[in-house]
Formats: sequence, structure tokens, C-alpha cells
Amino acid sequence: MVGITGTIWQSKSRPRPAEPAFQYLTNDSITLDIYETFDAAGLLNGYRTHVRTPVCEDRLCYDAELDFFWDLLGKFTHFETDPAKPLTKLDHVPFTAADYERLDRILRTESPAFIHLRRSELIVEPEQGDETIDGVTGATVQAVRQDMVAGAIYTCYTLWHIANGGITFRIQEHSRKQLEAPLIRKLLREGNAREHYFLLENMAPEYFAEFLEPVLDLADRYQAFFAARIGEQLPPELFGRPEVQTFFQQHFSRLDLSAQEVWIDRLAAVPRLDASTRLFLIEQLTAGNPPRNQQIIKLLIDRSEPEETEVFAALFTQLLDHGIRPAPGILGSLDAIAAGDRQLKKMLKRLKKL
Repeated sequence: MVGITGTIWQSKSRPRPAEPAFQYLTNDSITLDIYETFDAAGLLNGYRTHVRTPVCEDRLCYDAELDFFWDLLGKFTHFETDPAKPLTKLDHVPFTAADYERLDRILRTESPAFIHLRRSELIVEPEQGDETIDGVTGATVQAVRQDMVAGAIYTCYTLWHIANGGITFRIQEHSRKQLEAPLIRKLLREGNAREHYFLLENMAPEYFAEFLEPVLDLADRYQAFFAARIGEQLPPELFGRPEVQTFFQQHFSRLDLSAQEVWIDRLAAVPRLDASTRLFLIEQLTAGNPPRNQQIIKLLIDRSEPEETEVFAALFTQLLDHGIRPAPGILGSLDAIAAGDRQLKKMLKRLKKL
């Protein structure tokens, strides 16, 4: 296999840029110029490169020349060839339409049968009388034939590793730097699950504030893990927003215990929680979750004023109804809170007997 250099044909959606977005060097010392592609509105839509390479097996060589395309997150989407320069197999036999379809499927397969093989392991030497080997294509390792175009095994292998190698991470790295308001707005409106998770993991804090409502709305479209990640990714200052606290109440039951505790920890840093949020937290106190119970009790003590007797009356009632005894360190704080209220004193006395 000889070296490959990447150039680019003119983009269909805007004039060819003067410079590539970045260059990528593959494991085979292939240098690719990676260019951005854009939609009709001029927003980043994906990436492309042009590959030209002679592929050689022993003394037989044949050219491979085509354009590769990836989406914003580096997922290979398709390829294009010049009709005047078709891909060829051994003995310079042109690819058929079926061969192109097969190659397209192979390149879009995330884990083909040959993924863990070295190039030298794709071919086996035929043994005399071995009926499983026939001619040129028969020498291919039997297990990987399903993911090869007959007569073009090195082409398939080489192109797959270009399409699906470390380029994915380089593209994501570049796309991360392009996450400004227009592109974020587009992805929130038109993006798929992968792109929405990418936004959640990589948006700058100021954009979370700007796009808070549509980000929260996305949680209804996905499993609970998305809501859990919102709890981890939102900037601290946004947890005081009423819409975030409402979101917490709406999605709390979907979350696993670990995610619930993360959300409660994040809310514990809010100087002032809405009354509805505090009452909601009180309702979550149940006998089956001792660590979370103590976490909630401490949050309520830290984020409520001592004179808010209605909050603490509701807290004490819930604790008594469910037989939950506050931890010793927390009881001292409750003593101070109940000191000025006769009803709270009576309830606290009962709590200490649990």
C-alpha cells in the first residue's frame, strides 16, 4: 500500500474554501485535507475529503479515487466517485453497481468482521486440495468475506479504516469549536439523538442559558439518561431558575437513585429554592432510601429559613409518617429550628424516639 494524499473537489453547497478545516494523518501515513460542507443557509453541515490512492497486492496495482463524506460528529455517511474514474478490482475489472452498493454498506458498518485484523491477516496461503479457496478472491480469510467486495479486499480494508478511524474524533474536536448560537439553534431544531447528546456534553455555559428551554424540552424525547446528564451538565447558576426546578420535579421519578442524588446535590448549592421544590423534596422522603433521605433533610435545613415553620412542619410530618429518623448530626440543627415553635418541639420529640 502506498501513501495517500487527500485533496477536495468543489463543494456543491458553497465555493471551494481556500484552506482545509484541518489535516488528518491516518495510521497508514495517509494525509487527508478535511473540508467543511455547508447547508443552504451557510451553516456547517458535515465534512468531506478527496482520496486518491493506488492499491497494490504483490505486483498488481489498481487505483482508488473517490470523495468521502461525514456528518458533524464524524460518522461516515457516503462516498461519491467520478464516473470517468471508476473503482476497479484485481486485473482492473471495474466495480459493478452491486459492488458499489456493497462497498457503501461496508464503509457504513461500525464493526465489520475484519475490524481486529491486520492487513497481512486478510489473505491466507492456499493449501493443496483446499476447495474453499478459488482463484484470486478465494484466498480471502473466510470469516471476513461477508464484509469484502470480491477482488477488492485491500480497497475495502483501507477505505474502511480511513472512513472510520481516528478521523471521527478529529471531526468532533473541530465541530466542538464551531458550537455557536446559529449552529446550536440548527441542531436543536433538526438534530438527531447523537447530535443532541453532543450539544449537551459540549455547549459553553453561556449557551445553556440562552437555549435552556429547548434543551430541557429534549428530555421528553429520550430515555432518563438524558435528563440525568442535564443535571450534571447545566451550569450551577441555572439551577435557581424556576423552569429548571420544575423540570427536576417532572423528571425525578424517571431517574435512577444515583442521578437523583446528583440533582439534589446540584440543587443544594442554590441559595434559594422555590417553595414547590422544597415541598416536592419532602414528598420524596421514604423509608427505603436512608442516604438520600439525609441528603434531602440537610438540603431543606440549609435552604429554608428557621421561621418557615410550615416547611418544617411538613418535613417533620413526613419523617414521622414514614418512620425516618434524622442522623445525629442533623438532629442538632433541627433542635435550633424547633426551639421557637411549640408544635415543632412536640414533633421533634417524637422523631427522637424513632
